[in-house]
Amino acid sequence: MRTVTPSAPCARTVTPRPAARFHTAGKGFRRSARSGRSGRSRCTPLTTVRGSHHTARPTWANAFTPDAATSAVRLHRQRTTVYIAAVILSVLLALASLAAGAPKAQLKGSVPDELMAKGLSAGLVRLIGVSEVAAGTGLIAGIWWQPLGIAAAAGMLAVMLGAIGYHVKWGDYADAASRGAATAPVLFSLLAVAAGVTLAASQ
Repeated sequence: MRTVTPSAPCARTVTPRPAARFHTAGKGFRRSARSGRSGRSRCTPLTTVRGSHHTARPTWANAFTPDAATSAVRLHRQRTTVYIAAVILSVLLALASLAAGAPKAQLKGSVPDELMAKGLSAGLVRLIGVSEVAAGTGLIAGIWWQPLGIAAAAGMLAVMLGAIGYHVKWGDYADAASRGAATAPVLFSLLAVAAGVTLAASQ
């Protein structure tokens, strides 16, 4: 009497597949599906070889493909370029705001006198100067902490918009003698917008 040793269990498929052979990584069996009388497949044990081409590739390996590495390098270069532009714009705007705000904060020079001659109080002129000095300081600090630089640029923009409205009220843009001084707030506003945008993009 012949003793039949049961083979290793494996899944059965009903649909016959001609000459289709594949490997299951988890169970270590080779399934050979051939069209037969009953349409069933037979399974034979397969010794899994470590490092063979049958081993399933881990999903995290796709993150280390050449395309992903190239994209990462390109993104790093773009952020570096934007950060350099943000530093340059922040330094320029900070120097301009410090130079414009310091005389007003101290009520020294011709600019505070002209502003007070047109109806501004000494306290308001000093407040404008302190705001410009604070904005310049925040822009310098914002090189290392971008949210502070963005807030400083927004504050500087608000002060410059107020200055533009003041010059429009007094008709300085139509006067050739005062047009040059009235153009400075417009340039500072553009610098403030550019500095804020580049600081936000470099985060």
